[in-house]
Amino acid sequence: MVEYLLSLLTRSQTHGPDDYRYEMKNWLRLALSRGVVQRALAIACIVGPILVLINQGDVLWSGDAEKISWLKALLTFLVPYAVSTVSSVGALRQSRDIRNP
Repeated sequence: MVEYLLSLLTRSQTHGPDDYRYEMKNWLRLALSRGVVQRALAIACIVGPILVLINQGDVLWSGDAEKISWLKALLTFLVPYAVSTVSSVGALRQSRDIRNP
């Protein structure tokens, strides 16, 4: 994993702006592909509620739902979505790099 992150950093330093734009477009294309989005949504729907319970469980158990920060609760779902998306895109790119060196 560390080697992959380092390769991303060195790629952006050794190539010009056109290569960087191409890499970003390719990354976004993969990130918005149906399989990646479906997987990320599934993970967010499973992990998101768990994180909300961890972060705001005391307020929920006290019965004072008005004190819940609903924005924070909704944003909590973005964390597993983002992690799943970044991980999936990284795995797809690594798989492609292995098949086409």
